[in-house]
Amino acid sequence: MTTYAEAIAKIRLRAERKEKRREKAKELGLRKPKLDKIPLLIKKNDAIFSLIIRGRDAKRGCPFFHEVFTPVQCCFHIIPRGKHWVRWDMDNAVGSCHSCNYRYEQDHFFVHDVIAWVRKNVPRYEEIMLIANTKEPMGRERLEKIHSDLLAKIQAPRG
Repeated sequence: MTTYAEAIAKIRLRAERKEKRREKAKELGLRKPKLDKIPLLIKKNDAIFSLIIRGRDAKRGCPFFHEVFTPVQCCFHIIPRGKHWVRWDMDNAVGSCHSCNYRYEQDHFFVHDVIAWVRKNVPRYEEIMLIANTKEPMGRERLEKIHSDLLAKIQAPRG
C-alpha cells in the first residue's frame, strides 16, 4: 500500500515526463494539431443551433400530434445529426417536446407519421435529403463559417 506522499510523487513524476515528451516533440516538429477543436466547435454549434430553433418555435409549441399546447423543450432534427452537411440547416429542425423527441427514436409507427408531417410542412425536404448524403468531409473552415453564421443569427435583433 502506498502512502499519500508516494502517490503525489508518482503523479508529479508522470507530469514531468509528459512535459519532457511534449517539449521534445515540439523541438522535433512532431507535435500533432489539436484535434479537440473540431469536436468543441461541433458542440458549440449544436448549443447555439438548439437555442435558435427553440426560440423560433417556442410560440407554436410542439408540432407533433398533441391535443393541447405542449411547450418546446428541445431541438428535433428531421434528418439525424450524424449527417453533418444538414445538421445546422434551419429547415432540418423543429422545436419539439422531450416525449416526441424520444418517441421518434423508439416508435417506428411514430416515425412514419413524422415523415408524412415533414413532407407536408417542410418544402425543402427532398433537397435536404440530397445534401445530407454528401460524402465530403466537413472541414474546420466550414465548421467555423457555420459557427459565425449561427452567432450572427442569435445576435441579430428580432423583428
